Amino acid sequence: RLRVAHAAAQLGGQDMLGDGNPGNPALVDLPFKETWPMTAWATRPAGTYTFEFFDFRNPVAWASFPYTLSQGTFTSMVIYGTDEAREVLATDDAVSDVPDEVARIRWTHVAPSLQDQSLVLLDGLRPGVSYADGVPLPYGSSVESDEGTEAIWLWIDLDDDGACSVGELFDGFERRGGDYFHVMITEDTKGELFLLGHTLSGDGPTRRLATSCP
Repeated sequence: RLRVAHAAAQLGGQDMLGDGNPGNPALVDLPFKETWPMTAWATRPAGTYTFEFFDFRNPVAWASFPYTLSQGTFTSMVIYGTDEAREVLATDDAVSDVPDEVARIRWTHVAPSLQDQSLVLLDGLRPGVSYADGVPLPYGSSVESDEGTEAIWLWIDLDDDGACSVGELFDGFERRGGDYFHVMITEDTKGELFLLGHTLSGDGPTRRLATSCP
């Protein structure tokens, strides 16, 4: 199973081919902040494919790489970066057998303005609590972690002063136990950070930064 998220604000619509074929459904003109398919996942036969990404209607691929889709796996690809430095991050997602008492979150750092910073994912309402085991997340990387079902208020201490400042705290969200949720830390066309979320069903809600700290 395969899905693609467009998290690069500077890029227009995107097309994708696998081994030179558009597939069914085809990925054509995927806009920023959207996911493909819009719901659920696309299915493909197991095998190694050459994936190519194009700007909409541009015949020249800006990315081309092999990737193996194995039987029974769930693969996510995230388009990220800037017009001058764009990339595709591919991950295999552990969506099966999530315990009922936790939500499994995939955290992905694809915010170009923070590409020189490895992000520590903290809880803005509970001092001392971190997500993803507190391990710094470099730009262009992704990690999975099992989190509790309490509301998640993601705080990134950008100035490293130990206190929440405007522009560092995201609006809270909750996930049910047994759920799998992909959270991409990215930014909009104005350079403002926000969270792009993708559920197993394919929904893509966004969460912008809160205006004040607790």
